[in-house]
Amino acid sequence: RIAALKSEREAVRAETLVGVRAAWFASDRARREEALYASKVLGLSKSALESSLQGYAAGSVGFSDLLESYGGWLEANLAHQRARVEIGITRSGLEAAVGVSNLEGTEK
Repeated sequence: RIAALKSEREAVRAETLVGVRAAWFASDRARREEALYASKVLGLSKSALESSLQGYAAGSVGFSDLLESYGGWLEANLAHQRARVEIGITRSGLEAAVGVSNLEGTEK
């Protein structure tokens, strides 16, 4: 019976380690994706929008192109917010895998 309990304990330990590793990977990926949107994508979409606005004011860009630039900027902002939400979701998954809530040292 002791051997069976030890075997069960090792199986649970291995399962927990796999769950923590997967949750940590998802959390890390979510943080990297949010950082990418914050540092690159939002800036590029804002630059494209500003360029379209200037082109529209000068008469060299059509209204439909201006609307498309606005749409791209809005989509980039929405994707950034979704990435921020994903950080919270993956963080709670990591907390569940570890068995601790409000993990210290992972604050943003």
